[in-house]
Amino acid sequence: MCEAQKTRGFEYIDEHSIRDELKCSICTEPFIDPVVTSSCDHTFCRSGIENALKRKAACPDCRHEPLSSGELKPSGRILLNLLNRLLVRCTNCCQTNIQRGLFDDHIKKLCPKVDVACSAADLKCEWRGPRDQLSNHLANCMIEPMRPILGQFIPITERIDRSERENEQLKLKVAALEQRCNEHEIEIQQLKQKMTEKMSRTVIENLRFHPTLHNPNVTISEAGLKAVTPASGCTRCMYAKVNDVSWQHGRHYWEITLETLAGCYASMGVAISGWTADKRIGDDSYSWALRIYNNHSSHEHSGLRHDGKSSDYYKLFPVGTRVGALLDSDEGTLEYIVDGAKKGNVHIKSISADTSDFLILK
Repeated sequence: MCEAQKTRGFEYIDEHSIRDELKCSICTEPFIDPVVTSSCDHTFCRSGIENALKRKAACPDCRHEPLSSGELKPSGRILLNLLNRLLVRCTNCCQTNIQRGLFDDHIKKLCPKVDVACSAADLKCEWRGPRDQLSNHLANCMIEPMRPILGQFIPITERIDRSERENEQLKLKVAALEQRCNEHEIEIQQLKQKMTEKMSRTVIENLRFHPTLHNPNVTISEAGLKAVTPASGCTRCMYAKVNDVSWQHGRHYWEITLETLAGCYASMGVAISGWTADKRIGDDSYSWALRIYNNHSSHEHSGLRHDGKSSDYYKLFPVGTRVGALLDSDEGTLEYIVDGAKKGNVHIKSISADTSDFLILK
């Protein structure tokens, strides 16, 4: 039987005389809420065909497939009119000869055996019983006669009820937010743990400039801690290489401090085998650099630079700025940190045992 037939509340009078064209092939009862399949034009009770399609996506009559609930459409008005004129008997009060189309009104307004609530239910009277006993109850109801007094409090109680419902909804939202906060806290702790693990693998490098491998116009201090360029403007490829290092694995950090203004700009970065000193670092595919400006107006070559191309990041670097570089040989990234703030991340290609001979330049 279709689900809608189980709760209909009536019986058909002389059901055997009802034509088969008005009956559902699934439940063999007259249609309730009939729908038609758009693909094969067969009619069923809505609840019956929807349950059938959950078991198998095919028409129960002709086996057409695939068939989905989205292909069901309401039946025509003629069929509904024929069904509404069928005569039924109420199973609650046994009244007969009720047109099926009027049965809902019978239940809502007339049936003496249907349970109804007291008219003072809005005043919290809890009585509920058959409609034909309502008049007896009202004759003895202690609450309905007090409506003139209690009715004044109805708006207040409604506001209280509404407030309680809103409070419950707020509690649910707060609980959801707390759950989300707990999840975020776990994520933060996990990220902190990952950062701690990364930092524990980071080596702070104390690099020194090579005493001889630099442009003739660059002066290297005796301790190898400073590289000084002439104050008279730009000189192409005025480089200084640090002592030989080769990092194939791990995280390595080093930094420089700008103690004087450069005539144009300085660059800080890394290069792999293949870079030559006749090129600016960052201007070919073998090197990566951060262009460090302090008084240069051109944006043409600003920011992170690789293979002759620059990223969007640009900022003037005043005297005293600390510029650090964090190289992760395992992940293949080079990240710059300016005065403690992260300023950009570039990817280094071909980090392997064969091509990891890095030249750290300023």
